[in-house]
Amino acid sequence: MSRPRKTISIVDLVALVNRRNQHSTCTPDIRRGWNSLLEEVLSMTNNYDGLTYLKEGEIPYGKDPGIRIDKEGKFTWENTDNSRVRYHIYPSPLDNVLFFPV
Repeated sequence: MSRPRKTISIVDLVALVNRRNQHSTCTPDIRRGWNSLLEEVLSMTNNYDGLTYLKEGEIPYGKDPGIRIDKEGKFTWENTDNSRVRYHIYPSPLDNVLFFPV
């Protein structure tokens, strides 16, 4: 007997990876793996609309952020973790009805 096909929405997948990038305490290499997969899915479905680096205060205490803001208000990448990002999708989540088979 065949099982019914299952899908996950792009919006849900982006939300899952964004939550993990923000709250996880695993290694940056693991987050880079999630990010790589998500970027491929978003590119294949024409939904990629950039990313934002997460700042201090948006991630677990004591962990390196994706970007820092110095005393002069300038962005710096010193002592940062480039896997700490938040992805954006196009079209907006309210309009997104695309699904990716799993």
